[in-house]
Amino acid sequence: MGMQTRGHLCVLIAVTAVALTVGSCLNPFLSQLDNPVDPHADGYQGYHTVEDPSEIEPVNREEAASFFPPQFTAQKVAAAVAYQFQVATENTFASENIVYTSEELVSNEHLPVNFEGHSPVETYYWRVRAKAGAEWGTWSNVVGSFTLTPITGQTPVHDSTTINTSPTLTWNEVNGAVGYELRVAETQYALQDLNDDDFIEVENAEFQVPAPLVIGNVRWWSVRAVNGSGVRSAWTSPAVFKVTLLSMRDVQGGSSTDIPNGTENGVWSVSSFHIGLYPITQYQYEVIIGRNPSDTDRGIGPDNPVNTVSWYDALVFCNTLSVNEGLTLVYSIGGSKNPEDWGEVPSDRDETWDAVEMDINANGYRLPTEAEWEWAARGGVNSNGYTYAGSNSIDDVAWWRDNSGLTTHPVGQKLPNELGLYDMTGNVWEWKWDWTGADDMNGNNPTGPVSGGSRRARGGSHASGDSVAIFSYRGGSSPENRSRTTGFRVVRRP
Repeated sequence: MGMQTRGHLCVLIAVTAVALTVGSCLNPFLSQLDNPVDPHADGYQGYHTVEDPSEIEPVNREEAASFFPPQFTAQKVAAAVAYQFQVATENTFASENIVYTSEELVSNEHLPVNFEGHSPVETYYWRVRAKAGAEWGTWSNVVGSFTLTPITGQTPVHDSTTINTSPTLTWNEVNGAVGYELRVAETQYALQDLNDDDFIEVENAEFQVPAPLVIGNVRWWSVRAVNGSGVRSAWTSPAVFKVTLLSMRDVQGGSSTDIPNGTENGVWSVSSFHIGLYPITQYQYEVIIGRNPSDTDRGIGPDNPVNTVSWYDALVFCNTLSVNEGLTLVYSIGGSKNPEDWGEVPSDRDETWDAVEMDINANGYRLPTEAEWEWAARGGVNSNGYTYAGSNSIDDVAWWRDNSGLTTHPVGQKLPNELGLYDMTGNVWEWKWDWTGADDMNGNNPTGPVSGGSRRARGGSHASGDSVAIFSYRGGSSPENRSRTTGFRVVRRP
């Protein structure tokens, strides 16, 4: 099943897979079959009937056995009344390595092996013997082998912001599978209650969930594989994904002595947090707020960073996005965290909005503190001490005055910094929580002065010179100002 056309919503698929262990009733381990063919076909691995039980051999000895639970085929013995298979972790079949010995089996084809209670290893070995009359023949001299492969939920890696609300699920491809069957439900219980024939047929190891999913939707899913003979694996253990608007990066906290210009105290630290890979784009802003305020002369496009937004505008965006995703709201204005209660965003300086309270420990979206931005921009624990975010050459990592054409550009086109964050230098100035004023940054999780004349903005823009795009330069503007060179990026606590 091919990929469908992607829209312009940056969707992060958070996939959490339940631990997968052999022996579970939803065991996901499948044996690989590199070249599934009919074992009865002429000349296939020496398939033929033998007269002497001592000449019996595994038919698919060079390949995998089949799907979980593994099902083997051996040569047929003319006078055999029963067959027996044995599986071990070593091809010597020492007693301590044998993990399974089958009961007497009447057929030499598609015989199941029970792995309950045994952990998966990279390779298993198997052998067979036949019983003629009352006597068992010797174990086969030729040994087969197979590898167990897990199907597990995986988080797709998205390096673009042009992904829609029809997320793509992926899983490990299984050799020998001619297709997969997928089931999706709104809850884990609903998934488990589905009938065994309630599934979607999928050709390849990926599936694009059809629209419409909306921000905040949660879905549970599992998958199984089907081989050319119609044998099905067990369903994988349930995995879950949630549709969110932003791609975020985990940032490990730490301490630093790096300081911006004017900072007198330079020992500070931040706790771990999540930060957006990119500045908020025009599409993302429009999805949440319902309009795109960006200056038409400074680059219009769904993946261009939003601009012409005030610090007040950024507060509304953050709390509204948190509402949509069911997160704890960070900002409170006039005693309310509901942005619908705040009224129209002021176009002039406003004392009530200036008195906004921040719950820094809430898990909702918010503007980064200046310390958090400084830590992330410099690369956190991975910092290489660059002048700009990711390089000593501004052209490598930033759209700035000399290469931008005085317009914004789609995010993510320049190189990222050491944490994989894009556009931390250039493109648009980024609002911070902190007031300007007392120029100190020290202690644990500093949040700046309690009041001031302007709110901090950092990183420079597409119109900035290289001297103001360096880490040590600290910009700022009055919180009601809407500049065509200024946007923002968001963070949240884990």
